[in-house]
Amino acid sequence: EFSALMQNVNDLLAQIRQQDQLMQTYQEDLEMQVGRRTQEVERQRDYVRNTLDSMMEALFSTGPSGVIQSVNRAATLVTGYEAKELTGRFLDTLFLANDESRPADQWIQELRSNGTVAQQERWLLTKKGDRVPVVFSASLLQHDARQREPGMVCLVLDITKRKQFEKELAQAR
Repeated sequence: EFSALMQNVNDLLAQIRQQDQLMQTYQEDLEMQVGRRTQEVERQRDYVRNTLDSMMEALFSTGPSGVIQSVNRAATLVTGYEAKELTGRFLDTLFLANDESRPADQWIQELRSNGTVAQQERWLLTKKGDRVPVVFSASLLQHDARQREPGMVCLVLDITKRKQFEKELAQAR
């Protein structure tokens, strides 16, 4: 009897060791899969970041209240601010309406009602206080599970050279 009991205990211990080895193999495999997927996500994130930073247009993304959450390299170049200085700032503080009789934040109401604002000329205020003529477009970001209201993504193109050319052309006529 005792030897049969010991055999059962030994069999159980062997099964437990097998299960432990199997669990360790599964864990190692899972860790490898997570590592590969993490690398792929990082590669895709870097690709998107490099694409955005290669754009000539300044890109600003905001939360629902219009607070800047991220910018690309062109945004830092045109504004003169570093990315960390722009992040957390209200986007509408950087712009004046081209027609200064209109409120500078009127585009936000238009964006909320239409979903987009396209090709509006306005003034961008740089860190040094200069006014840069720009074309401004914006659209609502898609809702995500954590936010009830969408944020915004805004593209801004410096049109200083175009404005200079238009002025020279008008003077030549």
